[in-house]
Amino acid sequence: MFLKQSTTVYVYLGPYVDDTDGKTAETALSITAYLSKAGAAAAARNSATGISHDRDGYYRVELNTTDTGTAGLLELFANATGALPVWRHLVILTANNYDALIAGSDALQVHANEITANLITAAALAADAGTEIASAVWANATRTLSASGDPSAAQIADAVWDEARADHTAAGSFGQIIARIGAIRRRTLTPSRATDVGDLRVFSDGRDPEILGDVIALPRRERRILEYLVANRNRRVSRNQIFNAVYGLFDEEVEESVVESHISKLRKKLRQAMGYDPIDTKRYLGYQIIGRPGASSLS
Repeated sequence: MFLKQSTTVYVYLGPYVDDTDGKTAETALSITAYLSKAGAAAAARNSATGISHDRDGYYRVELNTTDTGTAGLLELFANATGALPVWRHLVILTANNYDALIAGSDALQVHANEITANLITAAALAADAGTEIASAVWANATRTLSASGDPSAAQIADAVWDEARADHTAAGSFGQIIARIGAIRRRTLTPSRATDVGDLRVFSDGRDPEILGDVIALPRRERRILEYLVANRNRRVSRNQIFNAVYGLFDEEVEESVVESHISKLRKKLRQAMGYDPIDTKRYLGYQIIGRPGASSLS
């Protein structure tokens, strides 16, 4: 039985049976319980709450926060005159481990320095990881640039951090990142192409979209879906068309249904920022980007 560290809890001890015939339940015993914490010498439990009989020779024993205060193996045992001895093996888990593994109300705290050395290697990473990071750095760094000069180190660091929070992209080769950053000056001097759909402005150069001038950060897949919808804003596009545009025709490891999940998350973010849902869905017909209801959708 697993218990949460430093938490008051009742456990059952039993069944206590007659030490002569080995089967008759003993229901009126005076019991003193002892504990051995993590292999230490046995001592009487700290709780002053009496041990009471429940039924069929089973007794309720309270363990208070002191009794459960030591993580590890906890031995609970008690002998009573006229009955056979009874004991229980208990395991005290720290609060985080108990909540994550037993209660399901928390997540395990896993630190990077606990990962086996060399477990994460270049060979184990996705083949397109370099491209993903390069696209992420470029898309976010360009938001901090102007035609007047290069970004500062702080601006690039902020851009990378923003992307890490918005969407966990895989790690990979950094050679392509260097090449992308080296191209920043050349590409920022060229006016970017933007398309307005109502209050929404979508760029075709990998930047995050804007709503009335305010940038809304999107994960890479959601941003590419939005770009595809805007590029085809005069018609409806199917889930299959979106999947092929975003993942490619030969990506067999990803199910086509993932598109619906991405669009659901995208719609929620846009709805929160715009006050309405700009993605119109018709069953069997597909998806289409629209403007504000009652206004012209294109500009």
